[in-house]
Amino acid sequence: DEERDIHVSNQSIASNLGNKTLAEKALADTEKELFTYFNNTEWFANWKNNSELFLASIEKFSIEWEINDKKLNETKQEKEKLGLLIDQLQQQLVKYNNDLNNKQLLSAEKSKELEQLIISRNAIFNGEDIKIVENRLSSDLETAKVQSEEKSSKLNEIEQQFIQIKTQKTATENTITYFNNTRIENKNQLENWLKAYNEQQNSAMNSEELDTLLNYSHEWIEKERSELKALNDKLSSINTLFEERSTKLKEHKAKALSQRAFFELVPLIETLTNDKKLLENRKQENNYLIRTQEENLIKLGSLLIEIEKQEKVEDNWHKLYNIIGSSDGKKFREIAQQYTLDVLLGYANTHLYTLSKRFRIQRIKDSLGLQVVDLDMGDDIRTVYSLSGGESFLVSLSLALGLSSLSSSRVKVESLFIDEGFGSLDLVTLNIVMDSLERLHNMGRKVCVISHVQEMTERIPTQIKVNKLSNGKSTVELIG
Repeated sequence: DEERDIHVSNQSIASNLGNKTLAEKALADTEKELFTYFNNTEWFANWKNNSELFLASIEKFSIEWEINDKKLNETKQEKEKLGLLIDQLQQQLVKYNNDLNNKQLLSAEKSKELEQLIISRNAIFNGEDIKIVENRLSSDLETAKVQSEEKSSKLNEIEQQFIQIKTQKTATENTITYFNNTRIENKNQLENWLKAYNEQQNSAMNSEELDTLLNYSHEWIEKERSELKALNDKLSSINTLFEERSTKLKEHKAKALSQRAFFELVPLIETLTNDKKLLENRKQENNYLIRTQEENLIKLGSLLIEIEKQEKVEDNWHKLYNIIGSSDGKKFREIAQQYTLDVLLGYANTHLYTLSKRFRIQRIKDSLGLQVVDLDMGDDIRTVYSLSGGESFLVSLSLALGLSSLSSSRVKVESLFIDEGFGSLDLVTLNIVMDSLERLHNMGRKVCVISHVQEMTERIPTQIKVNKLSNGKSTVELIG
């Protein structure tokens, strides 16, 4: 009986050693299979030494990759939408230009009709009563004025619509530029992170390898966890069997049924004791690894949920900051001011085109400063400080007229006062400016000019003349 029990114990020990060898072989096979996905040969040692840090770095990289990929897709979609919007605005701009050309042709036809009417009038005035002719001509004149005002009003509306569309196009192009810069910045951040990771881990991972790592699913992780649990259960079963055999051995020793001498049993007992300690140590190590792995997975799941919540909050705030800036309102205020200035420059350039076709005012990019485009010099960009006195006066006058047009959408501006500045103009430019002021006067606005230029007296019907007397006194005279 004793020999049979010892033989059974030996078989059990041999079986335990075989199971241990199989477990070690399975672990080595798993390590060999995973080596194909890592360039760093020290990853397995790093995972054994600090699995929590290793898994945290992989999860962090996966989350950052998903965020950057999502932002890139959103940027591409936004770019496509803006491209469609630009196409629509360009089509509308062509339509408005065609309408403007048709209106101009119609106006030319009306002018020709007016010339024909004048010829007809000269032909039919002979022998007709002058009062009848005056009444008829007064009536025709009133009708022509009404039609002219209607056409002028429609032309102004078309010009304003054109300026608004042009302003929207500029804003859309700026938005496209911003999203392109954001996409490039996200790509650079990903490349910098990958470079820093390779330097830290002493690896040479590229974008394709990173995509491969991110393809590991939650099911694969659960499968690995199940296999580790199966190994642990198997080890527990072996330990239970070992404890059972040890108990029977103790009972056998208590009965003193062995026929061997004591000195023969001592080495055997020491061998069994050492094997038992090795198996217990192995069991404790496996239990510790499994428990640590489960705790890390629980912590990691909680952290991922919390990180996702915080990222959503941070993403909303970041988007809001990119749109309107921080709580001081400076960025939003600058955007509104730049938009208003663009609209003002649209009106001002319309008036400046009438005064001088050489210049066009534009806003300096990302600021509230102004610069002038010299069309006669190949669209050369000039600062406002490089303009001569007459050129500065024309630009200032167009800005004042543009501000008047901008304000008239809400508040009716009926009076315009201009103090000096005409002396710096040549005769041709002076006549152009006076024609523009007369058009404003014909539109129902009061224009008051303060100047010492004598050439202007012939063009101004109503004048207030100040005569200087002796003793510091002056007289005021109304002419016209």
